[in-house]
Amino acid sequence: MKMSCWDELHSAFGADETINFGPRYETGTALYQVNTFATLSSSSNEDNESYPNVVSEELGDLFCVAVDNNLSLFVDCQFMMSLKFDFFVDALRYCPDGSFLIVGDKKGIIYIVDTDTSEIIFTFNLLAGKKVSEEHAFRKIIVKENTDSQWNLLILLSTGELLVFKDLNKDFFASGEDLASKLYKRLAFRSETSKIHRNGATDVIVADKNIITAGNGPAVLARWIWTDGKLKITDEVENAQLNNVGIKSIQTTLNGKYFFVLDKNETLSLWDATSLILLEIFSNLTVKGFNVLDTSALSSSSLKNIRVVILRKEKPSETFLEVRQLPGFECIYQLKLGAVVELTQSNSTQENLNIVEGCTDLINPESFESLRFRLITESDAETRFQTLLRKMRFEEAKNFAEQYGLDIQSLHKAHLKHILDMLSPWREDTVDNKEELTNKLWPLLKLVKDDHFVVQLCLSTSLTTFSDTHKLLEYIKLRLTNKPANEKTELDNTLLNKVKQVLYRFYTFCFALGRKYYKAEVWEDFKKADLFHKIINSFHSELLHVAFTIWRRHHHEIARLHSVDSLELMLNSLPLHVSITQLQAWLLEDFIPYVIRVIPRSL
Repeated sequence: MKMSCWDELHSAFGADETINFGPRYETGTALYQVNTFATLSSSSNEDNESYPNVVSEELGDLFCVAVDNNLSLFVDCQFMMSLKFDFFVDALRYCPDGSFLIVGDKKGIIYIVDTDTSEIIFTFNLLAGKKVSEEHAFRKIIVKENTDSQWNLLILLSTGELLVFKDLNKDFFASGEDLASKLYKRLAFRSETSKIHRNGATDVIVADKNIITAGNGPAVLARWIWTDGKLKITDEVENAQLNNVGIKSIQTTLNGKYFFVLDKNETLSLWDATSLILLEIFSNLTVKGFNVLDTSALSSSSLKNIRVVILRKEKPSETFLEVRQLPGFECIYQLKLGAVVELTQSNSTQENLNIVEGCTDLINPESFESLRFRLITESDAETRFQTLLRKMRFEEAKNFAEQYGLDIQSLHKAHLKHILDMLSPWREDTVDNKEELTNKLWPLLKLVKDDHFVVQLCLSTSLTTFSDTHKLLEYIKLRLTNKPANEKTELDNTLLNKVKQVLYRFYTFCFALGRKYYKAEVWEDFKKADLFHKIINSFHSELLHVAFTIWRRHHHEIARLHSVDSLELMLNSLPLHVSITQLQAWLLEDFIPYVIRVIPRSL
């Protein structure tokens, strides 16, 4: 047996699913969030031409996946560690409290892994001395709670043998010595299902107090019940009811009253678990795999809250994951995936769904280059809405908000912020459609009802042209000025004063530099500049008109001009070759009257 080269794992991608792995194609009325939390590929240069042997299992926030003989353990989508086995892994199952993971390999060896330490604490060969199938040793491992502190272990082997170990718990596997003999003492039942499923058993479930086996041969379903401490068959279903094709897999609902059957013709059907009566065949669908998601109450016998996740194929290169809702079995969500997809084994109470998706090579579609481990979670409308806003899919978010009655104001705010960010002069990348964005800006400003948000956002931005920036500042000034007096707050007055100050400086910029020299980044620099330094720098650069204009309009607000030292510094910045005639008007009309009025002692 060739050992696995699937051993290079990458996780903790961060950022956005679409950024890392491209857009996803989904439809439906239900809301689901898709997150790729890890990928697995080969560390060797060899092509992984064939799809590997994949087995996965989840319980709450615990997830594990075995790819050939490599087992990876995750908690809450965070990679914890990996284990390597001598042979390919066949089956996985967590115990009810998640403290142990039971692993079965292709040679019939069972391992008990402590999930806290990731250590193998027990190993036992269930098929010692027996002939093992080339393909599988295990068909299914089930752990079922017996009491609050104990559970039963059911194992269906590829030989058709069904084993039931009773009353196990954490303390049992922590007891240390001679565990193998102790385990055999807990073996409550051992039987060959081949007497019923002559062509091989394929699956087993626990439905309420019944055990139901499935397989091939004259009988495809059998119901077993405990009688006098032994399991006995009470009912059988002949293969003729399924057109003599046999069964691939079965799964029960949460209450144990119903179960689903997937036959080898890839047809899904619904059955009553107590009577083994066929209730419905979904013959219009070709199903590759399925999982039951049941949100109904344990005591309920209704099918209303049961959802079934199915995998369908229409093309060899595509798989569609669909969530279907009972009782009508209508499709409420569909997601397009790659050529090969595996649904993770889970109990029907699981809220989330993990999948493993095989990604083919773009050049050679027959070759698999990586596996993606993805988490699909049902999302509420608000979470999905915020995701659309974060991805800047505003038109889609608008339709979504209207459909679910969400607050449209958060959409308008996010859209407005995005447009102003795109128009920012400090963006590293260039934006080609600035005129189009500016045209979208004006109607959007009116849609946002929050005056404070609009004013503060507009004060922090500058538009491409002088006229648009002027228009924006005048707009927010009028917006605050025209607000009814009984609605005005102290913050409104503070913001209005701030807007007037910025507008006043904007006019200074216009008088000093002229409209034709306007650039958004130049205005932003001027808006934030220390005007005292601006005067000095203008003198140094012989831009006397600029310095004089700033002085005339802003000397009353420049606190440093009240200092003799600062005034001397400013005068000393004048170039020596500047003639007195160039300074005469400013000195006589502005500077000297200011000094006499403010600092007369300096004369």
